[in-house]
Amino acid sequence: IYSFYRRFQITVFVLLYIFSIPLTLLSEEVKGKILKQNLDSTGNGYIVLKVWGTYREMGYAQGKLFTTQISGGVDSFKKYLDNKYKPLKDEISKTFFPKDAEDEINGIVTGVKANIPASTIDADDIKVANTYGDWKASPACRSYLCWGSYVKAPTKTLSTRVLMFDYPFKLLGTCQHLIIAYSPSDKNLVRWVNFGFTGSVTVATGVNEYGTVSSLHD
Repeated sequence: IYSFYRRFQITVFVLLYIFSIPLTLLSEEVKGKILKQNLDSTGNGYIVLKVWGTYREMGYAQGKLFTTQISGGVDSFKKYLDNKYKPLKDEISKTFFPKDAEDEINGIVTGVKANIPASTIDADDIKVANTYGDWKASPACRSYLCWGSYVKAPTKTLSTRVLMFDYPFKLLGTCQHLIIAYSPSDKNLVRWVNFGFTGSVTVATGVNEYGTVSSLHD
């Protein structure tokens, strides 16, 4: 009887311990891995990230791994726009985003909140950052492509982009660029790489597995 009672006590203790663990420690798997980073003492440089899974899972990985940068970015936009932020955010909330992008954005928000449960960040905050080139419409960045006799084998096409971000991105320290490789678990979806910033879901300059290049400019 004593042995049974003792085992019962231990079982109850273990169950109570499990249910007392903070939810943040039980957060979902991070389907992302930093492959390389080259940052100087001030944090400037680049990071290469690979993510895989559904678009929500890939977004979650980015939000979980780069919580500080993404939440800091939202704060910088709020500071930059001041009382114009809410009307802009309300307007952008009506903007159409493809389902994959919506899923990725929601994943980013969930990833950030997994680290900072009290965070007030939401999907529309991420959309403000991702539509910066549309609502700001400031002349910045330049790119060029070359092919044929201008490149040597095995290279077929060379694409470059000079990133010239202004005020809110300087607040972010976004001389810390993110190169992110997407590998969707759905084999009907295309693998691709984007060169941009933490929290980006739309292309700054990207190339897919078929070699199609897309670059966003004003």
